[in-house]
Amino acid sequence: MLVIPSERLAECSQVLASHFRDARVYRLETPECVRYKQVVVIGGRRSRREIERLTDSDITRARLYYASLARNPSQIPALPSVPEMRYAMPVSGPAQLVYRGLPLDEIEDQLPQSAAYRQAGRILFAEPVSATGRPLTPLHAGHVGLLACSGLLNGIFGSGDQQLGEDSLTILAEEDTPSCESS
Repeated sequence: MLVIPSERLAECSQVLASHFRDARVYRLETPECVRYKQVVVIGGRRSRREIERLTDSDITRARLYYASLARNPSQIPALPSVPEMRYAMPVSGPAQLVYRGLPLDEIEDQLPQSAAYRQAGRILFAEPVSATGRPLTPLHAGHVGLLACSGLLNGIFGSGDQQLGEDSLTILAEEDTPSCESS
């Protein structure tokens, strides 16, 4: 089964004519398929012996048929709800999935030894930014909130007796926020 735009039937005609038998072409009618003028080609694959027995006239006749369908897609019938023909499916064993991609665990283990990774590490894993010193003006609740959210306070604000943790900052922010009362 192959779903392609109807204009591409002529380009696929050589492969379709020589490698597939009992091929049928149907027009798909869903809005997306109509928009892209898609057709479905259904057929059975020829065996090597069947391909060798094909004559040039058979292949030429089939190629002309596909080319005529590509030029005049209105003659392609719509996909019926009841199949016109049944295709035999060969029996096969259970599928076995095999991963032949990159060995990700080994790559991850070898990354720290890579010079490129160490060089890029300075950018990827930059040192955390910290703000030290005293502010020029007193901080309001909004300022403290911005610093806390950006991670510059690291959960602790102040020093000595006036040291505040994250829980104290929330209480301070709630106390400094003006409340609007509707009348």
